Formats: sequence, structure tokens, C-alpha cells
Amino acid sequence: MSRITLVDLNKNENASKSTKTSKYLSQLATLLGDVQKRDLPESLVSVINEEVNALNTTKKTDYALHKFVKAKYLHLIKLVEKEVKLVPTNYYRNLWFSVGMAAFGFPLGIAIALSLGDVSLLSLGIPLGMAIGVGVGKKMDKKAKIEGRQFDFEMVY
Repeated sequence: MSRITLVDLNKNENASKSTKTSKYLSQLATLLGDVQKRDLPESLVSVINEEVNALNTTKKTDYALHKFVKAKYLHLIKLVEKEVKLVPTNYYRNLWFSVGMAAFGFPLGIAIALSLGDVSLLSLGIPLGMAIGVGVGKKMDKKAKIEGRQFDFEMVY
């Protein structure tokens, strides 16, 4: 674990035109500020610095800039989660919401529809799967908070 400093994120003057891009940049600045307080491996710090440098030196504007900033933001969130298991607030809840719907909801719906012989009951499994997914995600978020692996912000989508 190292205390190498992170590169500062420069606010792009073109981003002020778009509120969505500004929102991602401010969220990214919050992420970098929170990550700066923690001990991270040197390899992770160097990758984060490369991504921030790419953001600082980009000449993109408008929608291309928005897509670029959003991609870098999501990439950094996933990278930090994968490498050191640090996650934003409600990260697992949001992740497991859709996983529960797909992994539990559809099979439950099919089982209900086939067992009762009515295909129109197929959609009953989706809310059940979402509820299961949210429950699993909240439990994982609570565990991350107790272990001190949770940031003080919620992701922007």
C-alpha cells in the first residue's frame, strides 16, 4: 500500500455547458477525494492517474465529452471495486436489483406460470426477483459499511 498522490482533476470549461457532464465530473472529483484518503496499491494509483490525465487532456466537447467522462467515471468505480473492494453507497443494492430480476425473477415467473398453467402469471416473478435482489444487495452494502469499504457518496447514473 502506498501514499502516492493522485493527479488533480481539472474541471473542463466545456463541461459547464452540460449539467450531466458537470454532475459526472463533480462525482468523479468526490471519488478521487475519497480515494486520496485511503491507502491504495501503487499500481492502482498509477492507473487512476492515467485515467485522470486522459480526462484532463481531452479535447472532446459536447456529447463526445459526456460519453468520455461517463465511461472514465464508471471504469474507475469498477476498477476500485475490483482491486480494493471499495464501493459507493448502495452499490450492491443497485447491482443486485437487476441481477435479482434476471436470475431469480424470470425463473420464478416461469415456474409459477407453468405450475398454474396460465402464461399471464409469468410476470409475477419479476417483482419477486427484484425484491430478492434488493434484499441481497442491501445486506452486502451493510456488510461493506461495517467493514469500512464504503464511500460517502452514491453513484450517479
